[in-house]
Amino acid sequence: MEPSTSENAYSPSTKEKVFSEQVKILHNSLPTSVPANLICAFIVFISLYSGQNKIFVTGWFIAVMLVSLFRFVAMYFFRRQPENDDLYLRIFMVGVTLSALLWSTINSFFMPKNDLSEQMIIIIMTVGVTAGGIQTLNANLKVSLAFLCMTIFPLAAWIFLQGSFNYTLLGITLIVFIVFMIVTTIRGNKLLATTLSLQYENQALIEKISVTNTKLLNYSKILYKQSTHDPLTGLYNRRYLDEALSRELKRVIREKKSSCVAMLDLDFFKSFNDTNGHAAGDEMLKFVAATMQATFRGSDISCRFGGEEFLILLINTDLSSAQLRLENFCEAVKKGEVYFQGQLLPPMTVSVGVAEAPRQGTSAKDIIHAADTALYCAKETGRNRVKCSSVSIDTTKCLA
Repeated sequence: MEPSTSENAYSPSTKEKVFSEQVKILHNSLPTSVPANLICAFIVFISLYSGQNKIFVTGWFIAVMLVSLFRFVAMYFFRRQPENDDLYLRIFMVGVTLSALLWSTINSFFMPKNDLSEQMIIIIMTVGVTAGGIQTLNANLKVSLAFLCMTIFPLAAWIFLQGSFNYTLLGITLIVFIVFMIVTTIRGNKLLATTLSLQYENQALIEKISVTNTKLLNYSKILYKQSTHDPLTGLYNRRYLDEALSRELKRVIREKKSSCVAMLDLDFFKSFNDTNGHAAGDEMLKFVAATMQATFRGSDISCRFGGEEFLILLINTDLSSAQLRLENFCEAVKKGEVYFQGQLLPPMTVSVGVAEAPRQGTSAKDIIHAADTALYCAKETGRNRVKCSSVSIDTTKCLA
């Protein structure tokens, strides 16, 4: 069955969700509507029991209770396994139909002929059950209109068949009531269907926005990584270094701690490239970068400074500790085996200059210059070694 919605612009998935919600609303109304129906039926039973049709009235009330039980059992199974909405709506309609037929039977074929008070009780109870039923069945237009027609039309027919002016006036009043209820039912159903449709469309829109935001966030992370990382080695680049080094220098000055900056250069890398090719050189650069990441801490910042030059920022590390760790790194590079196209490449050595901040530089320019000068000393004194910068900020003299 199609969901009772007047809007065709919504997507099939939204219509299915609206239909499912409508069926759920119908079943959720049963704990209220069925007991109310039973109370009205009991009032009719009490008022008619003293008449001549005690057996019929008793049988009618028992039938009402059985139908109510059937509807409660259907609701129980729906709540336990609410997957098949179409099937449960059909079962629900069976229960509504049986209930409406029982009321149409009592208010037409077995309406008391001579007792006006009993007639009024049945008419009032029928109208009340119909009005209440329309409200609880409003989630599905077909169900609500079917209940209205099956319950009220037989009563209206009986009233007009009585022929007197008062009954005719009462019948006209009932017809006006029926028209009013039909209009109200249609408008209420459209409003509910539109509200549910908009609710699910909004949820779908929120989900799409969330997915889009997630994609944008991922793209932003990718773009940020591309803008701050060297594509060959995966290390940070100069752009990230400028931000991180400036931030770290401010921190060590503020907290009165020490961090070290080390400049690294691959020895005779140009000759290596000329002999083995640039592709082999790239492989060696990636090996050196991987060794840096494996040797130093995750809190340290390793960067490709340019070409075969690297820079590492050793966080909360003094000069002597930095020298020891850098010497271990140089040894790891020297002993490393790098294969390219199945061939073992010649071993590589590294020259390193290291300076301590803020003792040997309070700005990025000064501390890099101090480390670079120490690197120059390492190359001048034989390469494949670590040299520390001089103690004074104002001089670039390196320690022998």
